[in-house]
Amino acid sequence: MGIMNYRSKIILFVVTLLVWPLAVTPIAFAADKGGHFSPRIVAALSAAAEKGNASAQFRLGVMGLSGKLGDQGRQNAIALLQKAAAQKNIGANFVLGTLYQRGAFVSRDLAMAAAHYRIAAKRGYPKAQNALGKLLLKGGEGVPRDATGAVRLFKKAAKSGLPAAKVNLGILYIRGNGVKANQRRGAKLIRQAAASGFSGAQFNLGVLLESGIGTAKNPTAARNWYAKAAQRGNAQAQFNLAILLLRPDVGKTDPVASLKWLILASKGNSPRLRKKANAAALALSGRLSKNQVVKAGKAAMEWARHQQSNAKTANNVSRRKR
Repeated sequence: MGIMNYRSKIILFVVTLLVWPLAVTPIAFAADKGGHFSPRIVAALSAAAEKGNASAQFRLGVMGLSGKLGDQGRQNAIALLQKAAAQKNIGANFVLGTLYQRGAFVSRDLAMAAAHYRIAAKRGYPKAQNALGKLLLKGGEGVPRDATGAVRLFKKAAKSGLPAAKVNLGILYIRGNGVKANQRRGAKLIRQAAASGFSGAQFNLGVLLESGIGTAKNPTAARNWYAKAAQRGNAQAQFNLAILLLRPDVGKTDPVASLKWLILASKGNSPRLRKKANAAALALSGRLSKNQVVKAGKAAMEWARHQQSNAKTANNVSRRKR
């Protein structure tokens, strides 16, 4: 009991130490090394926005939402985005749609979100087509459910090459929702998106390969795809990978790596997954030595630090390119 207590404390300690970077939407404007926008650029954009320039209004609005322009910038952000959207700036429509859908900076309103997405979708914006398709697929809160309409939107966005739309369309083909079921076609779309490096597609392809849906059953290949998605931070893939790493029929087992991925999966966004991963991590730790548990904990922390470092580097590179 004392050993199990010790191992449990190690798991909880590691999970507590893991710090995740916030997902930041890239903003295509110049900023200094501290992340603050150049006063000269802000002044120029403000002047252009006051003259009715939609692009400047959109840029200032997004910059204001980022918090880099202070409280006043944040307060003015929605009004600026609305002015830009009124001038048919589809980027502004998409951002406003996202905000209304999430209830961020404005009251949650799915009907308003759908209206903004629809404007941008009609003008050929793939992300808006995909977002509107997802709203129509679920329906509710003032948005009529329309699976057939969702399929049409996903097809348009997928044709533009958007990986997320390919996955959504692929899942509908597999389920026969809004379109005639065709599991092979669905699996093919998901495989295309996975090959592009989209972690959601890599996870879903792993599920298809593990279960043999729309493709030949191949748990070893599934493990490889889960690994790709897990490395990109997909918590569900991290959990599935951890389970397969304990199966001798899939390949060489690695309980230390399995525990590492379970620890990381326990920090995912889904409460249900966090609970499941944490329980599995504690159960597995009871079968390992103290050194193995410590090794897994260190590996999890090193992976998290590496991810943070990569995110910081990518953000800096993005700023230098602006």
